[in-house]
Amino acid sequence: MKYSKIKDKKYAQHNVIKPAALEAIGYFQFSKNKPHPGFAIFQGGIIRSSHFGIVVLLLFFIMYADYAHCQSDLSAAERVAKDYMTAFFRGDFEKAAKLTHPDTLATLKQSFLAKLDQARAEGRQSELLREIGLKEDTRTLRSMNPHDFYVTIVKSNQKRGNSDALKAMNRTKVEVVGSELLKADEAAVRLRIISPAADGAENRAGGLLLSRYKKYWRVKTNLE
Repeated sequence: MKYSKIKDKKYAQHNVIKPAALEAIGYFQFSKNKPHPGFAIFQGGIIRSSHFGIVVLLLFFIMYADYAHCQSDLSAAERVAKDYMTAFFRGDFEKAAKLTHPDTLATLKQSFLAKLDQARAEGRQSELLREIGLKEDTRTLRSMNPHDFYVTIVKSNQKRGNSDALKAMNRTKVEVVGSELLKADEAAVRLRIISPAADGAENRAGGLLLSRYKKYWRVKTNLE
């Protein structure tokens, strides 16, 4: 119910106007356009309450925006994790390398070169290179950037795999099971790896830890 004015002068002369009677406070007008002192006090309370309501509303929108941003971030991390794992199983190592964090690529190169140096010291360097299927000389390997090094090593190693196993890898499907934002720049994504098998399909659990590089999510390592 809305009112345009109060006709009852006795009602207008009350010292305090009860909140329950004010269904539309903005529509009330007092005789001679002079608001009652009690109304002025009450009106101030309304203004202060409305300010409080606005603050609460703004906080709600800020919290909702943060939640929506987190959900958007997790969706992006899930896409990267799924794309990375799918690319790896499909043999698209260029794409897999692009979705890998640069720090991880650099660490992989350093680790492999350390093993190569150890093998050389023990007289097993040629044997190690044959096991991986590498034809490049060690000088060329050392001069490669981490991205190209990763692609070369993984691609060479895959070529030595069983043909049936490679076909099975190519038909492997990857599904996202869940994800969690660990930090502002770190997320964990749980995956289900579905590989074809003689009796149907084999499901395996997997997971990736992703870290933000600039404004993009990149795969850092496997989840234990």
